[in-house]
Amino acid sequence: MIWPPREIPEIPEAIINAAEKGKLLIFVGAGVSRLLDYPSWGQFADQLLEKLASDGHITFGEIMLLQDLDAKKKLTIAVQLAEKLVSEKYLFKFYEEKFYKDTDQNESPYKYLNELNCPFITTNYDTCLDSYRNSKIRETSKEGGESKGIEDESLPIICEPEDFNESELRTPPKTIHLHGSVIKPSSMIVTAGDYLKRYSDPSTNVQNFLSDVFKNYTVLFLGYGLDEAEILEHTLLKGNIKKTSDNKQAYKRFVLQGFYSYQRTTCEYLDKYYKETFGVATVPYTMEYKNYDQLKVVIEDWCSKLKGIIKPPLLSEDAKFLLEAMNE
Repeated sequence: MIWPPREIPEIPEAIINAAEKGKLLIFVGAGVSRLLDYPSWGQFADQLLEKLASDGHITFGEIMLLQDLDAKKKLTIAVQLAEKLVSEKYLFKFYEEKFYKDTDQNESPYKYLNELNCPFITTNYDTCLDSYRNSKIRETSKEGGESKGIEDESLPIICEPEDFNESELRTPPKTIHLHGSVIKPSSMIVTAGDYLKRYSDPSTNVQNFLSDVFKNYTVLFLGYGLDEAEILEHTLLKGNIKKTSDNKQAYKRFVLQGFYSYQRTTCEYLDKYYKETFGVATVPYTMEYKNYDQLKVVIEDWCSKLKGIIKPPLLSEDAKFLLEAMNE
């Protein structure tokens, strides 16, 4: 491994080959949305707790008791408190305030991602990747200042497990919200219990869907930093990932991840961990000069190079898929 990593790493040959064959799929995590000031997991938890305290439902002293917990535990407790002490509508309104907003995307990484004619899966709740992102979405009537949620039956949101199907990805650009969407707040999985049900309950269809995705596509993970490792691991574990050889060109799964110059050992250990556990190769880039904003630079560069070579699925692949579906 060359160290320090480049500001803009080369695109792995396997990703280029997949794009040319219409077999590239991109996972998008919170690291991308954070570039547009959407909250991180820790910020999401802290902001919900602060709102509960500001509205008089808990005390700021109680918040201090939770400060040493990790983000997921803290968020789970915050959601449980909101549901118990206030209402589900109160919680849904908070979700909308944080994840549904009109953001100028002209200079955002989503401008470049949305130019790619390939399917996306996102673990984010926001609407940045949806094809109708610039449409005006009506908001339902509000009662007593509490929202019922944003909804519009004509919009093609795919955010419920029963709708997760690999066939949905064969007509890109298409986005599947693996953890739900703010357009339908009831679909959002937020607490530890939500995650257990989504990934462990066979009736949710998530495991079969992810298994098909990893079997049929070359996958690139964007925006999954060290603080989102657990979410990435959940996804990979339920995708029935098999280890591949040590030949980098043999890998079909890649995670683009930023590091500082002092993190060489962290990068090497993480790369070994992902390769040996999940068959995922790390593509490092340096954050030394632009910090988190370096991800935007890499996305812009990679998208400009991939945009001209991405092809739709081959007709032969469509025929193969239909035959497999008929046999099932």
